[in-house]
Formats: sequence, C-alpha cells, structure tokens
Amino acid sequence: QQAVYFLSVVQKQAYLTMLRTATLSNCSCIFQRSSKCAVQKRVVCVTRAQLEKAEVEVQVLSSPLVEVEEKSVLQQFWYTYNNALEQTPIRVKSATSFFGFLLGDVLAQNIVGDVFDYSRVIRMIMFGMLMDGPIGHVWYTTLDKYVMPEDSKSTKAVLLKTFLDQALWAPMFCCVFFTFNNLFMGDLEHTSVDISTKLLPTMLANYAIWPLAHIINFRYVPTQQR
Repeated sequence: QQAVYFLSVVQKQAYLTMLRTATLSNCSCIFQRSSKCAVQKRVVCVTRAQLEKAEVEVQVLSSPLVEVEEKSVLQQFWYTYNNALEQTPIRVKSATSFFGFLLGDVLAQNIVGDVFDYSRVIRMIMFGMLMDGPIGHVWYTTLDKYVMPEDSKSTKAVLLKTFLDQALWAPMFCCVFFTFNNLFMGDLEHTSVDISTKLLPTMLANYAIWPLAHIINFRYVPTQQR
C-alpha cells in the first residue's frame, strides 16, 4: 500500500485496472458490460474494500491540488512506531516500558544522590518490560472495551475509568511491584513488610500525580498509545 501511494496518477489508474481484472479467492464478483459496444461480459473479482480504496486513491491523486510530500524523519518514525504498535502492541509497549523505567530510575537515583545501584536499574527495566507493558496493555484495553464503549471520551466515562484505575488497579499493581522487586532480590518474605510500610505513602504520592494524568490520558490519548 505504501509503495502504491507514491505511484504517479497514470500508474495508479493502471493499478486500479489491474485490481478490476484480478481474480482473488473468497471475494464478491462484479459484472461489467457495455450496451453500446460489443464488449464481452467480464467477471471481476476483488474485495469491496480493495476496489473502493483504490478508486478513492485515484480520485485524490488525480486532483491538481494534491501534492505528495516526502515524510520527514520524525514523521517516518511516528508512522513506523504506530504501524508496529498496531501489528504487535504488547511487544512495542514492553519496549516503551523498558525505556521508560530505565530513564525513570536513572533520574530518580541521580536526584536522590545515593550510590548508584545498577542492580536496581535492572530490576526496574525488567519490571517494565515483563509486567508493566504487557499487563498495562490488557488493563487499559479492557477499560475501553467495557466502560461505556459507546461514549468512551465523555466526562462520565473518563471519570469512571480514572476512578477504577486509581481505586483498583493502582494499589493492586503496587503490591505486584513490591512482590516482583523482592523476588528478584531473593527476599520474597519481605514483601509483606514492604506492603504494610510502603503501600500507603506510595499511594499518596501516586494520587498527587496520576488522577489528573489519567483524566488527560483517557480523554485525549488513543487506546493503543496508552
């Protein structure tokens, strides 16, 4: 499709003709004939979506007002990212969580100013890649699927999804984080201590930032990019 996009108008029309004369399996048949000339009836098999898309593209490219501009590096990156996100969303979100947790922990350790803990960085990026990215994808997709999907950007839907995220997901996932962290440190028994002493202050810090962030998130950010 991308290669076809850059064809000239003449080539595009030739491509449309090719589509009309192609024979594809599992498709609807379109019969064409002329009453004014002796043209044998032709049977053209293409999917409706293919034919309609090709005809629209020919009309657009035939217009003298349309200029095809070469994509910038940033535009090409954004296109490639979104294409990968559509094809393999969990893999892409695991990668973005990997880099997000890497950057976040490096910044956090530098701000605190203690001796830099490389093993902690590894634990954070492993959590982001293995837990936050994949499970977060399932969670946010589920919210959009079941919480007012017919009006997902309405104020009521946004507030309800934010409430569910902060009342259910946030404390639960914090407990998952403490468990994962202690597991990789070889001290799983300490998880209950971390939850009892760290969960409340962690949630208070969370509520200072994420409710507002998620209101913006659920209102303006497409589901696949969350």
